[in-house]
Amino acid sequence: MSYQFTYTENFKRMEIDSRGRNRGPNEALIAALDPDGIHVLAFTMPHNDCEVRNQWLVKLLDQEEPQPIFMDNSFEVFAENTFKQMKED
Repeated sequence: MSYQFTYTENFKRMEIDSRGRNRGPNEALIAALDPDGIHVLAFTMPHNDCEVRNQWLVKLLDQEEPQPIFMDNSFEVFAENTFKQMKED
């Protein structure tokens, strides 16, 4: 089993790329991100043959429960800013 994730710095890069696309986080969410947070990818799919649509479980500052959000990104920016971790069952 594997999962994908990103760090706050990388998430902010993807947020910049999402501007002008259909889905992306708002400024209030970006301001509330935990600077040391790890954000887990819950769902991803190709969208409109030109981008990838993702659902993230986002770590916010001083909150234990993650915030789910959708964000659209170019395939390239998504690949450059996400990481895959293998987990043994």
